[in-house]
Amino acid sequence: MDRIIEFSINHWDMVLALLATLAMLVWTERRKAAPSVTPQQATVMGNSDDALMLDIRSAADYKSGRVLNSTNIPFAELSKRLDDLKKYRDKPVVLICKTGQTAGSAANMLRKDGYSKVYRMTGGRVEIEEHTSELQSRSDLVCRLLLEKKKLDTLVVPAVHPSTYQSPPSTLL
Repeated sequence: MDRIIEFSINHWDMVLALLATLAMLVWTERRKAAPSVTPQQATVMGNSDDALMLDIRSAADYKSGRVLNSTNIPFAELSKRLDDLKKYRDKPVVLICKTGQTAGSAANMLRKDGYSKVYRMTGGRVEIEEHTSELQSRSDLVCRLLLEKKKLDTLVVPAVHPSTYQSPPSTLL
């Protein structure tokens, strides 16, 4: 700890430059991005607040796996298709991209067009897939433990592809 203090005193200009850079980074990120919501919060918004789940990934990515009841408008086409979304101007709009990075730019575009309830889903589709595989791993572990302890003689688990599964109320698959 003493070395950090000594370094800070001896190199105050570098420490000041680092703090200024961090402050500018935080200010820029806060200014450009919409409030973020977790996939779980997005699910609740989609189910109870009648939010538009807007997937801004490419059509090919959307077809490979999507959030149920979501609308796909690729980011490259968003500025041309804002008229298609006018009916959602007063409703919450949750932006979904691949990793959560493109959603900030899309949020700026929507806010400039008059949308006030714009949110971006943290982690994007990648986080949903990680969460889904984590849940599957936990489920597999529990099933194996039950079989090992002879609490179950057999176990039948239906195979369901994520893009075809449509069990309410969860909209994130």
